[in-house]
Amino acid sequence: MRFITRSVKCMIDNAMSDGIVRKWVRMFNKGQENAHDEARSGRPSLVNDDLVRKVHERVRDDRRFTISDLSLHFPQISRNLVYDIFSSG
Repeated sequence: MRFITRSVKCMIDNAMSDGIVRKWVRMFNKGQENAHDEARSGRPSLVNDDLVRKVHERVRDDRRFTISDLSLHFPQISRNLVYDIFSSG
C-alpha cells in the first residue's frame, strides 16, 4: 500500500500545471503540431551536436563513469546539462 501511495504522490508532484496544459491547448488549436519551443533569438545554446557526440564518446570509453566525472571533463557546461545530454541518448 505504501508503494501505491508513494507512486501517486510522485505522479502528482510531477504533473504539469493547469496553466501549461491550457497553453498547449491554445497552441494546438492554432495549428501547432508539437509542444517543442520554437527557435528564438538570444543567447545561443551551449549544447551542440559536437558536444553531444563527445559526451557519448566519453561514456562509451569508460562505462564506469559518474556524472561528476563527466562534469569535470566538460567544464564548459553545467552538471545538469551533462546529465541531460547523457540521459537523452
